[in-house]
Amino acid sequence: MTTFTEQPQVAESESNRVSGVFHGSAQTTVSTGAYRFLVDEPEASGGKNAAPNPMEYILGATNGCISVVIEAKSGTHQIPIQGIHTYSYASQDLGGLVAGRDVQPHFHTYHLAVLVQTDVRDADRLRAFAQDVEHACPAANLLRAAQGLQLTVHWQFVDRLVDHDAEAVVNQALGVPNRNEPVNAAEPFLTLTNPDA
Repeated sequence: MTTFTEQPQVAESESNRVSGVFHGSAQTTVSTGAYRFLVDEPEASGGKNAAPNPMEYILGATNGCISVVIEAKSGTHQIPIQGIHTYSYASQDLGGLVAGRDVQPHFHTYHLAVLVQTDVRDADRLRAFAQDVEHACPAANLLRAAQGLQLTVHWQFVDRLVDHDAEAVVNQALGVPNRNEPVNAAEPFLTLTNPDA
């Protein structure tokens, strides 16, 4: 588990505000500042399947969060980034929600693939960079702090990125076939797993 040496400072904290309006049939319109988005469920779960479900937004937010931190930390570490691909795969036991079982309702397993295209080849610099990104990523830290959740972050540094390459990394780790085969994916020149764990 990641540890920190300082306590949060209120004066340096930023607050976020989000409101939600429930419309029935598992749909909620969420507003944050000038933005609005819909949260829904599949029809089989009582929704209209018109938008991602709440947990899918968490996966998407995690992908976006680590990408933003990579961009921010690339300058600090003087590592030019030509591209980033991410892929999240998480498992959740719905028995507590739909079957009344007393089971942890959030994800119990989470795999996050992070592929970074860069021309830097120094393994020590890239390892320190990946560790710093994980350490500073709010979403990764929320996941790591969730009791009973096993987060595995798969890093690959590559010469080029192609469609579905990050998905293939997770599928390989899980030992399952690819739904979408990456074409001409580059061999990574550095692979890391959980550099900040």
